[in-house]
Amino acid sequence: MDTANADRAAEFDLLDTEGHPLRKAFVVVVALLVLAALALLIAYFDFLRHWTAIHTGTIYSTNNPIYYNFWSGFGSDLGEATLIGAVSIGVYTGVRRVNCHTKGCWRIGHYPLEGTPYHLCPHHHPGVPTRGASHSQILDEHRKYLEGKQAAGVPTQAHS
Repeated sequence: MDTANADRAAEFDLLDTEGHPLRKAFVVVVALLVLAALALLIAYFDFLRHWTAIHTGTIYSTNNPIYYNFWSGFGSDLGEATLIGAVSIGVYTGVRRVNCHTKGCWRIGHYPLEGTPYHLCPHHHPGVPTRGASHSQILDEHRKYLEGKQAAGVPTQAHS
């Protein structure tokens, strides 16, 4: 297998819209068929319907109002699941927004790569030294920056 095919196989995405135009529609149809099959199983098989009603608490009892068991048991977890899902998505989005844009890297991307919209971590950015910089190196870099600004004719502000 050549490298182009290996890269494409490694980046396979089930809902890839750049590939075959019917791929997304096929996945949606398969998902709907699976849901329809599950609904038919529940509707036409009494033992499965009774098992589902018992375990979700939707079975009617004479001493409790209808659906009381559901909202006191299984249904009360729906709010918690929604909250946990929303927080998880928020944390993932926040991490994804600030992390290094190199694929697979979860380090924080503090350093913008000039000429691109990407932010990279110190490990992947070509201009950031991998070892700590000494104070004299930092001052030399700053001096070079100020000389470059002066050579370009941009006035520099004096710090008080």
